[in-house]
Amino acid sequence: MVVPVLLLTLGAAAVLLGSRKRRPHSSANSGQAPASPVAYQHLQLYQGGLLSQSALETTKAEFVEKLSRGGAPAVETCLRSGLEFVVQVRALAEIGTEDACRVLEHQLARRISEDPIEQAWYWVDLVQALRDLNRGESLPTLLRCSEKALSSPLGHLFAAEISAFPQFPEYLHDPLSPAGQASMRVLRSAMEGIRRGFVPVTLYAEGQIGEIVRRLTETCPDTADPLLARLFVEALRHARRSYSNSPELRDDPLRRQAVRWQAGYLRDAEPILREYLHEIGDDLSRMLPRCSPDEQADALAVLAELHADTGEVLIELLREKNFPSRVSAIECLQWSATPEARTLLCDLARSAIAGRPFKVSWWRRHQSMDTVPTQELLAVMQALRGHPGEESEAILGEFARHPQPTFRIAALNSLGWWEPIDRSGILTTLHSARIDENPEVRTAAVGALARLGECASLQVLRDSLTSENVETVHQAIEVIASEGLTWLWPELDMLTEADHPAIAHHAWEAVEGLRESILGPLA
Repeated sequence: MVVPVLLLTLGAAAVLLGSRKRRPHSSANSGQAPASPVAYQHLQLYQGGLLSQSALETTKAEFVEKLSRGGAPAVETCLRSGLEFVVQVRALAEIGTEDACRVLEHQLARRISEDPIEQAWYWVDLVQALRDLNRGESLPTLLRCSEKALSSPLGHLFAAEISAFPQFPEYLHDPLSPAGQASMRVLRSAMEGIRRGFVPVTLYAEGQIGEIVRRLTETCPDTADPLLARLFVEALRHARRSYSNSPELRDDPLRRQAVRWQAGYLRDAEPILREYLHEIGDDLSRMLPRCSPDEQADALAVLAELHADTGEVLIELLREKNFPSRVSAIECLQWSATPEARTLLCDLARSAIAGRPFKVSWWRRHQSMDTVPTQELLAVMQALRGHPGEESEAILGEFARHPQPTFRIAALNSLGWWEPIDRSGILTTLHSARIDENPEVRTAAVGALARLGECASLQVLRDSLTSENVETVHQAIEVIASEGLTWLWPELDMLTEADHPAIAHHAWEAVEGLRESILGPLA
């Protein structure tokens, strides 16, 4: 599938490459490694660029000769990371013999590059080649390697290619089987890619997304399954959106109608989706103590998406030092209504400084925080935004002055979600952070002040939304969505009708995200 990627950000790859393309020296200044030539090459190909036909023919002739003499092993020794890899993969796809297909499949298990973005592009190259060959028998191999590929920076594109195989729906007939579980993970990633603008909406027609989901609801098992629940939550999000009106379908009435049909299938499935998800949070919470670590991770992910109150289950699990999914469990406590959740979160934060008073001078002398791992402490900062109170506010205020920017950002991101108890003290902290030397800290401070309704911070974001610089507009939309700035809902709503298709899509998604943050995903 030649994907006309919208490139709102295109995950980590497009953010990095796009910023370097506009600001050649930004990576050097920020300490980031320069983007690789392979990543540049693939972005150009995805934007309509072409490979050298002469290089393709030369490689194909070389591989035909090697296959005739030494078979697949002779060709595999020639495959190396670099600019020629995509040429070699496409040459093998054009050869299309059994040996050529076997070579392509074998590369899926190789670690071709240590650069995660390069490796992600290589995986996409391979799955594209196999889909071009309509090689359905490769799907089991693709599904086995999908877990590591989906966690890559371009996992959504990898998932979209697998989902578009004509044989893919067959692997969802038994959603509780290992193949069915892997397939649901792939399908959900592809749908999330559409929603976030990383994958074109034409996948609806090519992959028959709506029909697949409706078929799943018709054979839906009675048991509570975390992966099925996550897929159904994503399907509900899609049912609230109208992708048939996407600008990329404006001049393609046939595909627009095909996407409309698939959306109709999704709406038909909506009652069953809601019925399955009704009170599933309680079922998944009860399952947690006896789940495997992988099942626990999936269950916690869907509990967080559903904003489910996990009661005292997670508190008991977190008391076990060997509980593997501690970070996800702490994040879920944001939605817990039990008072013990706030007590536990505050205890974890205070234990980070060994029970000593929150003094910045003490922190500078003792910056080791071995009592609570960094990721857990950051999760505590996030979860505290759901537990207003004097102690929570004091902890967040102290961490907002932490020597390390990571903790300052996390604390600032959780301030302003409720009216401060010590408004004067919190405003002083936020105004100080607004002139911080770290730009991300400054952005987090502006977001917190905007949540509290400060006119100056809100105006900064309004001005950014009307900027002539497209990147500035995208950044402002992202800040508004991630910081929950419902004050700016009207301005976002106006941008949903912007002439620029990527901005309109981004604004629509931000509006839906704000609505979901207030009413929940099932509203």
